[in-house]
Amino acid sequence: MRLKRIKNSKIFILIVIFSFSLLLINIQFPIRDTEDIETYQDPFTDAISPSDIHNKLNTTICNYSEDQIKPQIIGDGLGGAIIVWEDNRVSNKIDIYAQRINATGHPLWNTNGVFISNKTGNSTNPVITSDGQGGAIVAWQDDAAGNWEIYCQRINSTGKSPWNVHFNRTRLTTSGNNDTNPTITSDGLGGAFIAWQTNIVIPFAIGLQIYAGHITNNGFVDWTQRGICTETNAQQNPRIVSDGKNNSIITWEDYRGGSDLDIYAQKINLTGVVQWQTNGISVCNEGREQINPEIAQNGDSTIITWQDYRSGSDYDIYAQKINQTGHFQWVNNGKLICGVSNQQINPVITSDNYGGVIISWEDLRNTSITSTDIYSQRITLNGHFLWENNGTRICNAPSIQEKINNAPDGKGGAFITWQDYRTGADYNIYAQHIGPTGIAHWEDNGTVISNAIYSQISPQVAQNGTNGAAIVWQDYRNGNYDIYSQIIYTIDNTPPPAPIIYSTTHPDSGFAYSSNDVNIEWTQPPDASNITNYYYMWDKNPDTIPESFDHITDIRNVNLSDVPDGMWYFHVRANDKAGNEGETGHFNFTIDSSCDIELINFTLESSTNQHYAAVMADFDGDSDLDLATSDNSSSVYIWWNPSEMGFDPFEDINNWSKTLIGTTIGAVNRLKAADLNYDGKIDLIGSYNSGPNGWVIIWQNNETPWVSNWKSRIIYNTLMETIVDLDIDDYNQDGDNDVIFSTGIYHQIFSLSNPISTGNDPFDYSWISDSIGGGSNPPELEICDVDINGYPDVIYTDGSSINIIKGNSSGWTDLGAIFYESTNFTALEVADLDY
Repeated sequence: MRLKRIKNSKIFILIVIFSFSLLLINIQFPIRDTEDIETYQDPFTDAISPSDIHNKLNTTICNYSEDQIKPQIIGDGLGGAIIVWEDNRVSNKIDIYAQRINATGHPLWNTNGVFISNKTGNSTNPVITSDGQGGAIVAWQDDAAGNWEIYCQRINSTGKSPWNVHFNRTRLTTSGNNDTNPTITSDGLGGAFIAWQTNIVIPFAIGLQIYAGHITNNGFVDWTQRGICTETNAQQNPRIVSDGKNNSIITWEDYRGGSDLDIYAQKINLTGVVQWQTNGISVCNEGREQINPEIAQNGDSTIITWQDYRSGSDYDIYAQKINQTGHFQWVNNGKLICGVSNQQINPVITSDNYGGVIISWEDLRNTSITSTDIYSQRITLNGHFLWENNGTRICNAPSIQEKINNAPDGKGGAFITWQDYRTGADYNIYAQHIGPTGIAHWEDNGTVISNAIYSQISPQVAQNGTNGAAIVWQDYRNGNYDIYSQIIYTIDNTPPPAPIIYSTTHPDSGFAYSSNDVNIEWTQPPDASNITNYYYMWDKNPDTIPESFDHITDIRNVNLSDVPDGMWYFHVRANDKAGNEGETGHFNFTIDSSCDIELINFTLESSTNQHYAAVMADFDGDSDLDLATSDNSSSVYIWWNPSEMGFDPFEDINNWSKTLIGTTIGAVNRLKAADLNYDGKIDLIGSYNSGPNGWVIIWQNNETPWVSNWKSRIIYNTLMETIVDLDIDDYNQDGDNDVIFSTGIYHQIFSLSNPISTGNDPFDYSWISDSIGGGSNPPELEICDVDINGYPDVIYTDGSSINIIKGNSSGWTDLGAIFYESTNFTALEVADLDY
């Protein structure tokens, strides 16, 4: 017993030590929650390929003289964006200008932009938010009054101000202090909340504090500026976001403790009343410094991220979730997002549109190798990590990647852009699209957006309202800073259409086949994002939609073996790289193994003559098919089917009898059957040649068709020209059967119009011929209505091409070749193969 107790004690001690070690590890490093990944996984995968950006010319937004800098951007909700910037085109003065681009990147307003503010004084640090109606509200700081004040202006989708005709800006502050660093968000009603930092010097010097104001959709400042935080020491660097319920939440850096900066936050409603603790709640007041807060809203919660020096050795990235009442939802003083060695700084944050956020930051973990890199993490509303512990690598190219900005893609991922010094010569603009599962979808280390001569810096990105994005930056390619942009085309949200299904073994859905082995094939549906694979299954239900747990294939055919008898339905749908699951195609086939058919060859006649042409029709009107043939004796016969006399036509070939229909001076090489004279009896049409000469002949059926030598008539003959092929149809829509034929020396195609439509017996009256087209060697032809306009067309082979002559009410049009092949065509048949 004593040994057992000691053993159990040792086990208990080991378990406690191991558990405590895990606790320390969990405190030091963020752990990815694999269970949450499974429950939070989105169905979306790849969305945009690099080809959606490459070889696109950047759009010039403004290249006026002097510098244009500090661009800001919002999506217009229609695939485009509205851009605002500081503009130095007027000497010794800074103004604010704006431009709108459409979904293809083309500017919609005045060349080089429309002015937002060009009054007396300098206007700087513009910020922008949507007005909810395709326009924007812009705020900035302005020194026209002799100190910095906050002004704003609204611009609609056409580049005009709905507040006033002459762009007389609206002034928010009049305190006489220096109001700077504005930040803006929509109030959800067409107006905006604006926050800023105020350097209080009147009536006496106090220092920086945080203030806010509100402007309505009509441009009315409906309450005087409110003190968000008026604590002692400095409060600075505010950020603001809408809570989605007509309120706003503001976060800032706060020095009230007197030793280092902390992070605070406050909520303010539409009437200017703060909702949380006076002077704000402490988001993080951990020892040492917390700076650079950024804020995002998702549903009922706000998430704030910042860089944090609590470790005393380097900056890390932390975040905190706050509910509507100002209570923290994660661990006190914030959740560690990334705590690897060396610095992680300057975080940015965006909603993932699924209750969580995506945070990106500059990362020096590999500073000895690549200098500053970029990493990102996706966090759920419960604070669980969906991507790699300590972040997924976005870019670790050589040298510096910095000035990150990101925007949601609308599908759980994000567009991330930055300025990049990997070339060692100039800064360029790069971007990456990272999907909801943390997979980068473009080139490793990002896709170049602009690498023009000299530097491109300070990129900003915005979702454009159609799951794509627009990027804007300041660009030195022309020898001073200009504003350029690039549209990133929209993510494909369209499911692939249903594949067209067919079977080479069981092609006719209305026919029962004896074979239990079925080959199924289908077409690849057109899709903007390319097809990756197919879900398929077969069952007795005509409307089943196959899922991923059924059958998956990346090819477009399957072989089904030993399928039981009965009617079956095959279902298939495509999936594309954008994660769209397509519409389902259905195909039914029937198996009846009891109807196994064996084909047996029967010889009606053993002859030394060579048979040239044959056609089957009910020539004697007894409801069975008889057979007309021609041979090299220049004779045409009809073989009479014995079925009407009660004999099986395949039991004894001696029961078949034949009648000589007529003879010609050359072997009949083509035979067709049709009623040519409206008497309800099937007549014969044929062509034959003798030497270089050719004829078209018709034979008339009568009351005694089994009597030899039917009445005949030559309806066309030519010297030095042979007849190659013929077909019959009512090509001129006059209710009778006409003839189309081709010739073999001059390679022409002719029509023969049946005279019965004019009241003349076709066996006694001349047929009118007309040349309708031709080629270099048309041996085969077929008549069919290709374009379903009610008029038959003529399809013919011409050596190595297939050609078409279009028929219509006014005659014929030879359209020439519709298909080419490297070898010559010798036969032609037309049928509806795709049902």
